[in-house]
Amino acid sequence: MTISRTGACPQFLEYVTKQALIPRSTTPTPQFVQLTQYNFQWIDIPAYQRGLVWDEETFEELLNSKSAFLGNAILGSFPLPNPRNSDFSQIPSAVTDYAILIDGLQRFAIGTALLNILHTHVLADHPLKAGEVSHFAALRAQTMAWATIYEHNDSELQHHHRTAVRVSYVEFRQTLANWVGNEFDQGRASELAKKVQHLFLIRQIAPDTYHGFKSVFDVTSTFIGLNTIRVQLNNVDWLRSIIVDRGSASNWSASTLADIDNRFTDVFTRGTTPEPELLPFAAIILDSLNNSDPTRAEAVFPSWTAGLAAPEVNRFLDFVEKLKMQTDNAYFRELRQCGKLPFAGCLAYYYRLFLTSGNLPSFLSGGTNEDSELHAYLRANYRMLIAGQIGRTRPFSEKLLHTSATLLQIADDISMAASGHALSSAVDRAWLAASLKTTDQSRAARVFNACLLPQATTPGGGFDPHIYGRKGNVYQVDHMIPESFIDTNPNEPGELEARTLRNFVPVRRSANVAQSNLTCAGKLAAGGTYSNEVMNDSRVHPYVQWLVNNQAKYGAFLDQMERLQPLATPPIAEERIDWLVGCLLPRL
Repeated sequence: MTISRTGACPQFLEYVTKQALIPRSTTPTPQFVQLTQYNFQWIDIPAYQRGLVWDEETFEELLNSKSAFLGNAILGSFPLPNPRNSDFSQIPSAVTDYAILIDGLQRFAIGTALLNILHTHVLADHPLKAGEVSHFAALRAQTMAWATIYEHNDSELQHHHRTAVRVSYVEFRQTLANWVGNEFDQGRASELAKKVQHLFLIRQIAPDTYHGFKSVFDVTSTFIGLNTIRVQLNNVDWLRSIIVDRGSASNWSASTLADIDNRFTDVFTRGTTPEPELLPFAAIILDSLNNSDPTRAEAVFPSWTAGLAAPEVNRFLDFVEKLKMQTDNAYFRELRQCGKLPFAGCLAYYYRLFLTSGNLPSFLSGGTNEDSELHAYLRANYRMLIAGQIGRTRPFSEKLLHTSATLLQIADDISMAASGHALSSAVDRAWLAASLKTTDQSRAARVFNACLLPQATTPGGGFDPHIYGRKGNVYQVDHMIPESFIDTNPNEPGELEARTLRNFVPVRRSANVAQSNLTCAGKLAAGGTYSNEVMNDSRVHPYVQWLVNNQAKYGAFLDQMERLQPLATPPIAEERIDWLVGCLLPRL
């Protein structure tokens, strides 16, 4: 069924390919100009946009969604200045207006990145994965004429003059490229094609363009104001609604309905918005209750088909709240930091055991009975996270709820999916090194904590991971070459490498704040902040100690971004990756 509305509701592909970012970083090709002269929308990114906030888990949710609708995009239309100033000089002379993208940048950027990555693999005239092209035939037929558009938009985003937009896009694009490449490498091209073609060719979006505002400020402030109070249905709202509706049909009293409605809100929301950490788990429960197989719903609430019992719902909510509040067990706490889906897996597994045995996990009361299996599950999820595939773990979380598989068995399945190796085998050294080289700041803390794991041969051994954050004497991921220097030297050799694990180090927040914009050489030298951390922090990360002992000798070379590139002399980045690989191999 096609969605209809008063205005147009085009397929997502058209939203991504029938509008172009105003050229600022490159001179458009004649082919591009010819394609965009008529019946085409030129767009600009307003100053308040801070960049992308997506990760691989969020992208997986987008790709796996069965909804036909991607929501609204909001644009404000304005006349081009006359005469043209330098900002608009590259737009064809026949064009008279442009639009600012008030709401819709995230989806535009995701679609642009995905098309460009797929272009290299299967959409180009001479694709890398020629044997997989047939799976993408429908998408290829509709994108061939528009490749120059999405390639232009990709270039503009990668070289955008605003650092927040450029950096967030480049980092997410690399994460997405790793994810797509792994799909092909694992033989999942057919499955990927079905999801991608559903996203671009079936799903629709509703762009609303507004005219008549006097300034960009007026239209932006209007819709920012509206967006702060806009209510959107989400999995948590939907799940609550289904449970309350079933309770009403099961003749609950009005007071019971109200109590459980409020209790659900207390557990699954933070303020007025859903608890982000619980969204994947809510989606798994929602799918279970909506499934045509009644045993799926009964795995959550045994009385679901016979008349939902209110005490079952309260026990479920009590269970979720207890695990949500647990922060003492180091393995469990670190699994939650790996992502929302690993946390969902823990909730699903221990809830299933709770229903069958009546027993809560011992770690809720300071016990360690689960440490061995949590250790294995954490190792598997570390492997998946390092591979950039943590978003692919939802099916494993579902199995933990709906099958009799143990956490150890599922950990082995996850490991195979991530690295091609059972958990009992070490990962390939070359695979690990290549994966670490693409690790961005969002995953770096987990890699550093993986270095603190007990070795795999000591399941459930003592584990004291660092806590990362912005409060108290916790740890932060610091850029060795300061981020301020990287930002002021965009597109220079080594910039991309400087935004990866090669240039990160774990230090206490107090040291990170104190060092401000010191050079890397200064931090590592005697009396520098890293050197001082080795002496003053009793829990200093062994990587920091290795850096001080082995790389301070490189002096001024440490501050040259180009030295972080492959085959550089001295091999500063290669040595760092080699140390991390050596530390992680016996632990992963």
